[in-house]
Amino acid sequence: RVQASGLELMLELEQFLLDENISVIKWFNLMDASFRRAHADDSDSDDDEEAQWYPRGVKPERVNVHAEEPAGTISALELRKGLTHLGCGFDETEIGLIMRFMDPNSDGELSYPEVKDAFRKLHEKTEAELIEEKVGGILIRIEDFMKEKGLRILNVFQEMDTDGSGAVTGDELILGLMKLKEPSGKLR
Repeated sequence: RVQASGLELMLELEQFLLDENISVIKWFNLMDASFRRAHADDSDSDDDEEAQWYPRGVKPERVNVHAEEPAGTISALELRKGLTHLGCGFDETEIGLIMRFMDPNSDGELSYPEVKDAFRKLHEKTEAELIEEKVGGILIRIEDFMKEKGLRILNVFQEMDTDGSGAVTGDELILGLMKLKEPSGKLR
């Protein structure tokens, strides 16, 4: 991999989890060392005859790692060890980028809401992308208009400056952009 971004690595991690059929809750619990320690002796069997093999002859209740939202946190070290153990194939730098992507407050601890939000963001457009979609078409029309008329950006803003003040006010900009939006694409 050529220097991948945190987003690209998160998409790889998401695909790994999908391929391995691992839910985000289960993955979080697998990464959380304190959760694993607390449930290390949990039984995978519903057979009560196995109780003799557990401390004080009491068989622990089986924990469903998919059942509820985890309460613990994952440290950077736990994330590194957990991803390495799962065989995800990320190096130290990549794991650091994944941690940075998932840890918006940079406290070095991942809570389940932070992890869930990071995976949600993978498929949600950023505010900048939404603005780009709205404004992008208008900017393309300005650029096309400029090419067609042989104008420079300065000329376009001079045409938008309807009061001749040498500055384009917010209202003049909006009016000029609205006129560009019209089918003729002419400012005047």
